[in-house]
Amino acid sequence: MIALVFLHSVSMQNSLCKMLEKLDVFSHVYGAQSVGHCLALAEKYPQSIGFYSVSQSSRNLASRYWLAVGNKDEEALLAFSHNASGFVKSPLEESQVLNAIEHVKTKYHFYERDFQFNMLVKGLCEQYGVSEPALLATLRQQLNKSAQPNVVGIRAENGWCCLNPAEIKWIEAAGDYMCVQTLSESYVVRTTLCELL
Repeated sequence: MIALVFLHSVSMQNSLCKMLEKLDVFSHVYGAQSVGHCLALAEKYPQSIGFYSVSQSSRNLASRYWLAVGNKDEEALLAFSHNASGFVKSPLEESQVLNAIEHVKTKYHFYERDFQFNMLVKGLCEQYGVSEPALLATLRQQLNKSAQPNVVGIRAENGWCCLNPAEIKWIEAAGDYMCVQTLSESYVVRTTLCELL
């Protein structure tokens, strides 16, 4: 991931760039010298995380994922109204910056997963010539079928184990016990046949 930093205060921008490089979270950290430079970097690296000062023009500078950097609660409100993913309050602390970055990374991964899922659904709809609601209904039905457990848990002499029902050859009553014979092994279980079923 790449970080783009453009703050009104040059000293704060330099200290944030140094902190981000020290944290070693990003493959590269760019500090922009002007609005035009910031826009060019955001266009060149659309999946980057931006760190921008809060202002009315923040909406135009913002990468898809950006963190606002400011001093006041009013700046945080303005930033969130411009779709900021988080707010870092100065003075900058490593723990606060790391928490904000983790939040944005989580948001990014959710977006990527949703994008891939939507592309998969679109491709399957085209491949099978069905509508999206029909495809999703079929997928839900198959999920419900596969969600039912395909294992049987039993408590044998040496502890709990899970058996695949397809591997059970027979079950035999032996007094207060049941003998469960599978393709590879035999288990002695203290239970009734009704409980086992």
